Amino acid sequence: MKEQSNMQNSPKVHRDIAGVLGEFKEVMLPKLSKKLLPRLIHLIELKLGAKVLAMGPYCMAPPKSEELGR
Repeated sequence: MKEQSNMQNSPKVHRDIAGVLGEFKEVMLPKLSKKLLPRLIHLIELKLGAKVLAMGPYCMAPPKSEELGR
């Protein structure tokens, strides 16, 4: 009975969306919280003298870059 009254109070959802929601119902909360989670500040510590692990993409084709380097 309780499930039936919940369905009557819920807004209409497109059939495709309802399928996705049904497929992942174990990860969806039945009711959303009224409070927001506390704001987290993420920090990455940089070490002086550390080598760069990755380089950005080239702005020009490799043959042109080689020609410019000569």
